[in-house]
Amino acid sequence: MPFRTERRRIRDASHALLGWRRKLVTRAVTPTLQTEDRRCDSGRQLHSRRESASYAAARIQRKPCQECRTTPRDPIFDIISRAGGAMHHLLAKMTWEDVSEAALARRVVLIPVGAIEQHGPHLPVDTDNLSVVAICERAAASAPDLLVCAPPIHYGFNEHNMDFPGTVTVDPEHFVHYCTDVAKSFGRMGFRRIILVNGHGSNAHLLEQAARLATLQSPAKVASVSYWALVIEEFGAIRESPFPGGTSHACEFETSVYLALNPEHVKQDRIVPGIRAQTKYFWEDLMGTSPVRFTDWRSTQTDTGIGGDPTLATVEKGTKIVEAAVTKLVEVAREFRDLRTGERKSFIPKVPQY
Repeated sequence: MPFRTERRRIRDASHALLGWRRKLVTRAVTPTLQTEDRRCDSGRQLHSRRESASYAAARIQRKPCQECRTTPRDPIFDIISRAGGAMHHLLAKMTWEDVSEAALARRVVLIPVGAIEQHGPHLPVDTDNLSVVAICERAAASAPDLLVCAPPIHYGFNEHNMDFPGTVTVDPEHFVHYCTDVAKSFGRMGFRRIILVNGHGSNAHLLEQAARLATLQSPAKVASVSYWALVIEEFGAIRESPFPGGTSHACEFETSVYLALNPEHVKQDRIVPGIRAQTKYFWEDLMGTSPVRFTDWRSTQTDTGIGGDPTLATVEKGTKIVEAAVTKLVEVAREFRDLRTGERKSFIPKVPQY
């Protein structure tokens, strides 16, 4: 199809999209509520669709199916589909008008967050960025009506690794505020569901704080998740390294992922085991959390920067990890988009001035 023709089809879809929204707002001016029954995506149960009487509540009110746990598809996607429009999954390739339409379509924003740091003598310093960006972009590409992938945040908190060249760290307070501001910016654009997807272990607790702050300080709901936490079961079925300690850093897990995504940059002749000492209460592993948290300078524990056994890594394992992470991330986003919470209420007494 010629480029201009395709652009025209996308433009027509956009006009249909905006026209549908305008009609919805117009109908909302009247106090009458219009109700229409729609069958859920599985076709097993009818659902009620109601248009409210105010613009703020003019979104589709969708009742989940109690049997199949699915929700009816927003008609806005059907309009775009019928008009032949294409939805781009990368926000960086959109115009501001495209971004506005993505927000109106209730798409969930994925913000990949990684780090630049040492990953042993065999993996490049972009390991965390490569993995989380690939997973987010593939998830968005597989469900473009649901997701849009934002440009990544490349740097994270890494003070403990600064004895190894190639590592960049950001002050944790700056990092939290920066990520909070980025997430809040998407909320100001009109997006109401945003997920900070983490690719670096030491970012996890800071991103949880940023997500909470952004939720409390903006109209958007913001969540955070480390992608490896989504595939604990899948990786457990193929894991060969001991638990705990066999999968911590530049390990069987991360090396497998890099082999699956960019094998030509893995120095396989430099792969060596590097399982660190583990005790009953002080241990590290991506697939679990020790009851006591303690982090010292990494150079006091390893001469290679490795934490685990990368000699057990394979392309096949990495492929399974990435595919499972993509699938789970789409599921998380869909559940998060349909998640409904109550209205905020204040129970603070009104105390008169005295």
